[in-house]
Amino acid sequence: MNKKTAAAIAFAIIAIAGCSSVETVSGNSEYGNIYGTVLDKTTGDPVSVAQVSITPSGKTTVTGTDGSYSFTNIEPGEYTVEIVKTGYEDASNIVTVVAGADSGCHLLMERIPAEVTADRNLLDFGDDISNNSLSFNIVNDYYEDLEWHIEYNCDWISSIEPSEGTLQYGRTASIVVNIDRRRTARGDNETRIYVVSDNSQGSSEVVLKAHNILSKTASVTTGNVSDIGKNTATFNGRITSVGYPSYTERGFVYSASPGPTLENTIKNISVSKTDDYAFSAKADGLELGVRYYVRAYASNPLYVVYGEEKVFMTNDGYYVYDGLYVQTKDAGYGKWDSMTTACESSAVGGYRDWRLPTLSELAYMYQNAAEIGGFVESGYWSNKMETSHKRPGSLYDDWSYTITIYYYSFSSGRESSVSRTASEVQQYPTTNYYARCVR
Repeated sequence: MNKKTAAAIAFAIIAIAGCSSVETVSGNSEYGNIYGTVLDKTTGDPVSVAQVSITPSGKTTVTGTDGSYSFTNIEPGEYTVEIVKTGYEDASNIVTVVAGADSGCHLLMERIPAEVTADRNLLDFGDDISNNSLSFNIVNDYYEDLEWHIEYNCDWISSIEPSEGTLQYGRTASIVVNIDRRRTARGDNETRIYVVSDNSQGSSEVVLKAHNILSKTASVTTGNVSDIGKNTATFNGRITSVGYPSYTERGFVYSASPGPTLENTIKNISVSKTDDYAFSAKADGLELGVRYYVRAYASNPLYVVYGEEKVFMTNDGYYVYDGLYVQTKDAGYGKWDSMTTACESSAVGGYRDWRLPTLSELAYMYQNAAEIGGFVESGYWSNKMETSHKRPGSLYDDWSYTITIYYYSFSSGRESSVSRTASEVQQYPTTNYYARCVR
């Protein structure tokens, strides 16, 4: 059927649509007849194989290929003609049957839009922080399969599953919406999602609401990393405020890059919540010689907070900085000669050439003290020693010997020295300082 023909039929049907008694027929004058034609309201095309019923008679029939139908020998009275066909809105009209007459009842049927619809227009997540997932159903009342997808623009919707697909005609499917309350603003939040039918670009709207009751976030600090080894380390943290609503999870995130979060951590190490605000966890599976960044965290469905970042490097008892091997722990605290012996006898990492550092090496270690770790605000022995001797008086007086040892202060960041003068024999100063061995 061409467009001109369809338009002409549509015009004619619109003009004649309705029910009326139009003809008197010969024969049995005790009964009347009903006849009519069913056409598509938009195109004017005949609607074939539509089910036609009349009430209260209960008689039924179907339309022919030309959209026509008829009922004969109907008792006089008022009847409701109902038309039903898949893919169309139901149609009906009232006709009066007159004895000995044909009563015409022509109807137009409107095609159901080719779109998937939602069975709910509101999902209200309320203020319960544990309620972060709700669902609704989509329905295909059309007469063929429909492709669909969901559109939204809201950062507190974490996922919609599924978000697209093909829905068979006459079927329903469940859609689950998950939200992240940590991204909601305090108070009332509202957004909309749209179920879009790809076949027609029609859409159904569903409103989402959520209330954020957050009053105060928790707070947490990150402690120094301890027990650092080749492949393990112990992380330490402390809850300094529980927040309201209280945090529900705590733990650590770490990465080989600065700024680890729950989204980019190598591993989320969760620690059970107890009455003790201090908490720790052991990380294993670390790589030797890698610099790691770690932060403690506390969270609940409304927020996540992080402590300050701590940096550490896995080691086999030493670090390497610009070719300088530095032991991770002090060799001890004592006189210069005993600390020299402590370093020279050290076998950390399997090496046998450990020594006291030079003053310039100590200055470098002081500049990087936070990263190397383990230093105290005191003096650290260097390997620099100077000796001198002289006769204090006449040729017959005993010689005097002076030994000067240099150290570096990790409280002031300056080098200094101590000396000892003795007669007849050299003697080391009796001052005690710390030693950190290098090679």
